[in-house]
Amino acid sequence: MPTSRSSLRENDPQDIFVGQSKVYPNRGPCTGRFVERYGERWYRIGNYDQLPPFLTTLASVGDHWMFISSTGALTAGRRNADHALFPYVTDDKLHDAAPHTGSVTIVRVERSNRTMLWEPFAPIQSGLYRIERNLYKNTTGNKLLFEEFNRDLSLRFSYSWQCVDGFGFVRRARLESVWNLPIRVSVLDGICNILPPGVSAQLQRSRSTLVDAYKINELEKQVGIFSLSTLVVDQPVPEEALTATLVWQHGPRPVSILLSKLQLSAYRAGQQLNTEHRIRGRRGAFFVERNLRLVKDHPTSWDLIADVDQHVGDLISLHTALENSATHVRTLRRQEQRDTTNLCLLIGSADGFQQTALTSNDSRHYANTLFNVMRGGTPLRGFLADKKDLIDFIRVRNHALAESSYLEDLPRTIDLTKVSQPEDPQLRRLLSEYLPFGYSRRHGDPSRPWNAFEIRTRDEKGNMTLDYSGNWRDLFQNWEALGRSFPHYYPAMIATFVNASTADGYNPYRIGRSGVDWEVPDESDPWASIGYWGDHQINYLLCLLEWAYAHDPTGLAQLLNTRIFSYMQVPYRLAEHEQILSDPKNSVHFDWDLHGQISERVEKMGSDGRLLQTPEDQPVLVTLAEKLLVPALAKLCALVPGGGIWLNTQRPEWNDANNALAGWGCSLVTLFHLYRYLQFLGHLYEAQKDIQYRVSKEVADWCSGVENELTGCGEINDPTAQFRSMDGLGRAASRYRANLYAHGIQKGSTLIEASTLAEFCSLASKAILPTLQQAIQEDHLAHSYTILHVTSAGSIQIETLPLMLEGQIAALTSGMLGAADALALLNALEKSPLYSTRLGSYLLYADKNLPTFSARNRIAPNDIVRLTLVRKLIKKNDHRLIARTANGQHYFSPSLVNASELTNLLDVLREEGYKSADRDRANILALYEKTFRHASFTGRSGRFFKYEGLGCIYWHIISKLLLAVQGAFWDAVDADAPHSVQKELARHYYKIRDSLGGTQSPSKYGAFPQDPYSHTPSWGGAQQPGLTGQVKEDILCRWGELGIRITNGILRINPALLRSAEFCRSREKFSWYDLDGNLESLQLNVGMLAFTFCQVPFVFHLSEKQMLETRGNYAQERPELALSSEESAALFGRTGNLARVDVYLKPSF
Repeated sequence: MPTSRSSLRENDPQDIFVGQSKVYPNRGPCTGRFVERYGERWYRIGNYDQLPPFLTTLASVGDHWMFISSTGALTAGRRNADHALFPYVTDDKLHDAAPHTGSVTIVRVERSNRTMLWEPFAPIQSGLYRIERNLYKNTTGNKLLFEEFNRDLSLRFSYSWQCVDGFGFVRRARLESVWNLPIRVSVLDGICNILPPGVSAQLQRSRSTLVDAYKINELEKQVGIFSLSTLVVDQPVPEEALTATLVWQHGPRPVSILLSKLQLSAYRAGQQLNTEHRIRGRRGAFFVERNLRLVKDHPTSWDLIADVDQHVGDLISLHTALENSATHVRTLRRQEQRDTTNLCLLIGSADGFQQTALTSNDSRHYANTLFNVMRGGTPLRGFLADKKDLIDFIRVRNHALAESSYLEDLPRTIDLTKVSQPEDPQLRRLLSEYLPFGYSRRHGDPSRPWNAFEIRTRDEKGNMTLDYSGNWRDLFQNWEALGRSFPHYYPAMIATFVNASTADGYNPYRIGRSGVDWEVPDESDPWASIGYWGDHQINYLLCLLEWAYAHDPTGLAQLLNTRIFSYMQVPYRLAEHEQILSDPKNSVHFDWDLHGQISERVEKMGSDGRLLQTPEDQPVLVTLAEKLLVPALAKLCALVPGGGIWLNTQRPEWNDANNALAGWGCSLVTLFHLYRYLQFLGHLYEAQKDIQYRVSKEVADWCSGVENELTGCGEINDPTAQFRSMDGLGRAASRYRANLYAHGIQKGSTLIEASTLAEFCSLASKAILPTLQQAIQEDHLAHSYTILHVTSAGSIQIETLPLMLEGQIAALTSGMLGAADALALLNALEKSPLYSTRLGSYLLYADKNLPTFSARNRIAPNDIVRLTLVRKLIKKNDHRLIARTANGQHYFSPSLVNASELTNLLDVLREEGYKSADRDRANILALYEKTFRHASFTGRSGRFFKYEGLGCIYWHIISKLLLAVQGAFWDAVDADAPHSVQKELARHYYKIRDSLGGTQSPSKYGAFPQDPYSHTPSWGGAQQPGLTGQVKEDILCRWGELGIRITNGILRINPALLRSAEFCRSREKFSWYDLDGNLESLQLNVGMLAFTFCQVPFVFHLSEKQMLETRGNYAQERPELALSSEESAALFGRTGNLARVDVYLKPSF
C-alpha cells in the first residue's frame, strides 16, 4: 500500500528522481571557519548554498566597485552605476540573475566511455550530482572565491573575483582532479551579459531591449571588444561611441572563443563550436573553450580580465602587451599584490590591525575599519599635506583667496599640526576646514537603490585624489571613529560641521570637499523632498566636541572665541510659527529666487557663495561659541513640554523609516541628546568663567528671548501651560527667522560672559528635565517619540507611541541615569517585547501582525447606522464613499487612501447637494480613523518588513546600544559603583556584543560574519553589506574593550572591560604598518595580544603585576597604566617619537 507523503517521518525524506536519475539534495550543514589558502587567510562558509541568497562586496584601492550575490550573479564597474561591466540592478533582481549575468561554466567529462555534463553552481543541475559548495572571502576584503566539489566526478572547480588597479576586473578559474587516473575534460568557461560603455543605469533599466539593438561584440587578436554602434539617443544627431569594454584571457590554449550565449546549447549537446568574431544586436559574453588533461594534484587555472571605458589606444596597447602575454600576466600578478599591500596600508594607518586569540574579532575590526574609511575617507599622508592640493581646495571654495601670498609662501609639504595661521580670517576659516582625506565615496549598493554612489579615488593621471562626499550624518559619524587614529583632525571636523550649518540652526543634506548641497523640489520624483533632519545638529556635533575636548581641552577652549566660523545659506525658509501650528507637515518652503542668487554667487566666487554673506559680499564670520549656541536654541524653540522636540521641519530623525513622525511627531530621543549637549556646553563655558565671547546681536537677542520663555517652562501636566510655553518658544524662533531671512546677520556682535552662557545651559537643562523624567516609565524603560495634538482652546495633548529601542539608547547616553538606573533599564529591556530570542538581540520596535487584507477595510454595520449620507449613497448604488458586499459587509472605497482624499470627496458630495455631507463629516472622518488608525501611523517603519521595518534587527542601532551600554559601564566605573552593578552592566554589554557579526555563525548571521551588514529581517539573513554607520560604533566600542581611555589629553589603560579570552593561547605573529609605511612584525607569546593606536603598536601582557613601558624617545617604565602628557601628545600627533607601548595587566573578565 503506498505511503502518503504526510506519513513520512520528518528525518526520513522521500527519494526524488529526475527521469531515471536520483536527485541528491545538499543537506550538509552550513559551517564557517578561517582557513589558510593561496598564501593568505580566508573565511570559508561551507555549504553556503544552504543559506538564502545574500549580497557581499569587494574592496579596491581604485575606483572599482563590485557587488556579488551568493548565487554567483554580480554587478561591477567603475566610478558609479553608469560605468558598469554588468548591469546595475537591485539586489532582488541580482539574486535571480545567476543564469544570465556573470560567470557560467560548462564541463564535459570523459568517463567510462561516457560524456558527463557538469555545470558548476548552475541551479538547473542541483541534485544531479553529490556536490559540496563553499564560499570564501579573504580577510583583506578584496577577493571572493566560489568553489564546487563534485564527489561523483572527483573534480573541484573554483573561480575568484578581484579588482586590480590598471587592469580592471580579474576572474581566476581553477579546475583540479582528485581522481587517481588522468581525466580528459572539455571546459567552456566565461562571463555573460557584458555591458558596453555608454549605457547608463537608467537607460539599462528602462530600455534594455533597445540597448541590445545597438550592441556590437567583436573579437580581435583574442580580445573581446564590446561596444555600441552609436550612442543611444533619440535625436537625429550622430554621436559616436568611442569607448568599449575589453575582455581578454590567459591560460591553456583556447579551442574556440564565443562572444555570445548563442552556442551554449550546442555545447551542452556535445556539438563542435565555432569561434565568433562579430555578433550584432546580442548581449555580450566572453566564453573560452579548452580541452584539458587533468592529473591528480596538478590543478589547471586560467584568467579572464575585463575593463570598462577603454578607447582605441587602450586596445592597441593591450594588443602590444599580449604579444608577450607571460610578461603581461606577471605584471598583473605583481599589481594584484601591490593593490593588496596598498589597501592594507590604508587600513593600517587607521589602526585596522589587531592580533588576539579571537580571530573573528580581529577580522571584524579590520572590516569595520575598512568600511569606515571607504565611506568617510582617510588621510593619505597623516598630518602632512601638499601645498598644491591645499591651494586647489581653497580655489574651489574661494577663487580670490587662492591667490593669497600666504599660500605661495608655504612649503611644498605642509605639516598641518605646525602650520602658521594666516592673518586673513577668511583664509584661516578655510584652512581650519581643510581635511586632506582620500578614498571616500558616497555610499550605495543594489540593496539601497535610493542612494547613488560615486567613487573618485584617482585623477586623470592615475594619482590618488583627495576627496570626500556623502550624506551629512554618514560622513561625520565615520569621522568620529577615524579621529581616534588621527585626533588632530577633530578641530577641522568640527569646523567643517559647524560651517556647513545654517543660521537658523539646521544642516543641509549632503556635504563634500567642495562644500555642501541641498535637495531641490522635483514634482516628477516622488522621492524628492526637502526639509531638515531633527537630530543631526546635536548628537553628531556633540560626539566630535567630546572627543576633541578629551584629546585637547585647551585647544577646543581657544577655538570658542575665534571668529573664523560661518553659516551656510540654504534656500529653505521655515514658515512662521502660526503656519507651522496649523500645518507642520508643510513647514519648509523652497526659495527659488534665493537659490538662483546663490548659484550666481557660486559661479562668481566659488562654493563660498553658498555661505551667508555680509553687505560687502563676504561670508559672515562668527565665533565657535555662537555656532554651538545656535543649534541648541533651534531645538529649544521646538520644545513641547511633556512631549519632546517637535519634528516640524518635514524630516524625521536617524530612523527615517519613521518618516510620518515629521509633522506632529515629537522626539524624546533628541531631547535626551540635547540634555547631554547642554551639560557639555555648560561645563565647557563654566571652565572659562573669566572669558567674554563675541556673539552676533541677532543671536544674542534670540537667546535672551528663549531664556525668558524657559523661565516658566517646567510644567508638563497642565495642557494650557504646556501650550503657552511651546507657543512662546516657537514665536521666539519665528521672530528671529523673520529678521534673518529678511536681513541676514548684520547688526554686529556683542559680548556675553562665559558664566552667562553656562547659566543659560543650566536653565535650559532644568526646563527640559521634567519632560525627560516623565519619559522614563515605572518599568524603567523610556519613551522615544510622542504625537502632539493641538486643540483650538489653546492647549495640547500628548500621545505616547509604543516602545522603541532608540529611546533606551538615548536615555542611557543622556547622562541622566546613574549606574543602578542604567542597569534597571537594561534588565527591563532584556525582558521586553523588543528582545528577539531568534537572533539574541533587539528589534527597533516590537513586532506585530498587521490586519489581514479582508479585515483591514471592514466596517461594522452598527458604525454606519447613524450616517445619513452613507445610507443615501448606498441606496443609490453610489460606492464612492462606502460600499456594501452581497453578504452585508461594508468597506471604504479603494480610492480613499487617506483622510485627505476622504475630505475631498465629502467636499464634492456637498457641492452635489448632499447636505448631510457636512452634518456627518466629523463622524465619517472618525469612522475612517477608527478603521485605519492613521493617527498612530509612524511611516514605513510600521508597514514594511525589511530595512527598519517590522520584525527587523537593525544592526547599526544594536551597535549604538552597545556603545551606550559601554558608556554606562565606564560611568559606573568612574563613579565607583558597586562591583555587582559593574559586573551586570558588563554582562549586558557582552551579550549584545556577541549578538553582532564576528562571533555569529554563518547559518545564524546569513552572510560572512566578519562583514558589517545593515539589518536582518525576520524572514532571512543579513542584508545590505559594507557601508553602514554601524562600523563607527563598533570601532569605538573596540577601543573601550581594550581599555583605551582618553581624558584631559592623556591616554590611560583600564582593563575593567577586557576579557582574558582575548590573550593568545599559542604563539602568533602580529604585523602592522608603521608611520613610514613599512611593514613591521613581532612575535607574540602565549598570554599576549597586540594592536595599533595612532599607528603605534601596543602590546598587552597577562601579568599579576601592573606596569606600563614605553619605547622610542620616551623609554620609561612606571606602575601607572597611563602615558605622560608628553607621550600622549607624541602619540596623538603621530610624531614617531613613541615607538611602542607595552602594558602588563590583569583583565577583569
